[in-house]
Amino acid sequence: MRLLYLILLFLCSAAFAQNGGEQLFRKVDKSVVAIQHERAGGSGFVVDKSGLILTNGHVVSMMDIENPRDTARRITVILHNDKKYQARVIGFSLDPDIALLKITPDEPLQAVEIGDADKVVTGQTCYAFGAPLGQKRTLTGGIISNTARTSLGTFTKVFQMDAIINPGNSGGPLFNAAGEVIGVNTYGGKAGMGFSIPIKYAMVLKKHFEKFGRFKRTDVPFFVSKAMPEEFAKVLGTPQGVYVDYVIPNSYSEKIGFKNGDVITEMDGKVSSGKTEEDYYEWNWDLQTKVVGEKILFKILRKKGDAWNEMQIEGVLKEDEPAPQYGRQIGELKEIAYPELGLGVQRITMGSYFIYNLPTEEGMRVSSVKPNGVIAQAGIRANDVITKVNDQKVMDEDVFQKLVDDVLIGMNKYLTLTIRRGNDTYLKVVRLSYYLKDRKILLLSQNQDEYYEIFLRRLQLQGAKVSIGENLKDYGDGDWDGILINGNNPKSTAPVKQLLREVVEDKKVIGLLGKSPVMLLSGPESLKDKKMTMDKDESPAVIKAGFNYTGKDVESDGHIVTTTGFDRKTAREFLEAFSGTVSRLTEPRD
Repeated sequence: MRLLYLILLFLCSAAFAQNGGEQLFRKVDKSVVAIQHERAGGSGFVVDKSGLILTNGHVVSMMDIENPRDTARRITVILHNDKKYQARVIGFSLDPDIALLKITPDEPLQAVEIGDADKVVTGQTCYAFGAPLGQKRTLTGGIISNTARTSLGTFTKVFQMDAIINPGNSGGPLFNAAGEVIGVNTYGGKAGMGFSIPIKYAMVLKKHFEKFGRFKRTDVPFFVSKAMPEEFAKVLGTPQGVYVDYVIPNSYSEKIGFKNGDVITEMDGKVSSGKTEEDYYEWNWDLQTKVVGEKILFKILRKKGDAWNEMQIEGVLKEDEPAPQYGRQIGELKEIAYPELGLGVQRITMGSYFIYNLPTEEGMRVSSVKPNGVIAQAGIRANDVITKVNDQKVMDEDVFQKLVDDVLIGMNKYLTLTIRRGNDTYLKVVRLSYYLKDRKILLLSQNQDEYYEIFLRRLQLQGAKVSIGENLKDYGDGDWDGILINGNNPKSTAPVKQLLREVVEDKKVIGLLGKSPVMLLSGPESLKDKKMTMDKDESPAVIKAGFNYTGKDVESDGHIVTTTGFDRKTAREFLEAFSGTVSRLTEPRD
């Protein structure tokens, strides 16, 4: 009898959940969107009828370590009725993993209802909604398994649930049974676990993005703090506040009065609790989402002898430094990359100084080393700190880049780097070789845009002799190892087409970006067998002409290299393919 009762109870519960899911789907379907762009996509949801949409930061980020602020250029938002709109990024963050997009719809949209994330409890019903690429809109149900996961290396606590997060559902909403958004789904884990960022954090970031275009964190630099579990507080004989573990010498925190071992009990009149990791995360969020430039007042306990004395510390909130790479995120620090050397470097912040246990705060951290590159062969490792280039002190990233660029563009044979590793200092001599030594490259470009700057600098660093042109008079004698056309068709299209024909017939290397490949339509018939790609707006003409269009970001076939040119990352991949083809098919000049 008991077994029969349990079976009936299960069937009733399942029927209730199904009916609840159907009602919820009908209520919120118009508010959930799909998001697509040139590299990836995900889901999102409408938070304002004017066309504001929340999603994940990683959905729109190019995840480009050389340009961490770079986002996709061609973002399409697809509504429930399959209407499509181009979107722009108002702002995004990778931790918390939130982005705000804006579209201009033909009519007001249906916005979601925002729930109270602080009222979410373990065991309550939840629904994850999304529109994964290539699939129908999906709704999955489950329960909240944990309201405060703090062990994932994220800036905030997150919800854990057993509602399935399908691929492409990133950025979609997590609903409660009433159809209110309580979280932004971010990724799925193993064993059917899903994770969602509480909506209250996303709404704070929405305000930051609308006001600043980014997440503008505040800090009192620099002290390291942590939670105070009950046992720890009992040993100290204090309330369970926030424990100041370490104050950086000569930092602003030290100057305004913080010392190692202080216990923060209040911040701006509000009790500071470190009873649990969850409490500590909330306290840290409160600290870092205040207003830059405002005053802040702490009450602390400081031990003197056997007694704890109460004190006050007042300071002014500063803007936090860019975050280094940590956990799942690429971080906010730009990497200066030298593929020619197999080297990447980043400036040192206080965060990276502690995370990577660096020996000094001065210089540039070696963030990446390519195996078998000249830097690796010189014995330089990741997390070494470069303090001097050719015996000149590295003051910041601009100085470092100028010093190294001057050496490479001058085609010197050696580069000397002074590095710190632990307590030791080494002088490393790097023997240089040049990928495009003395190759003659013609760079045609109408505008000195971001791609132009990438192409010119990289070609020069590789040892190429670069000539820059726009009109026929700039083309010179035509004795080129390679010709690279940037973006739209240059002026004097007919002469350029003739030049291309000559280059193609001579089997010289040609690199074409964006719309430029359409000029090959009037080229030799043999070109139709060549694989190529280009700006998607121009691809129909190429397909109609019977050319072998592949649609890849970068395509190489023999001596012809083409690219869509969607973003800086693609432009660098294209240049690597172009340079490699020039190096392989041509010989250095005397």
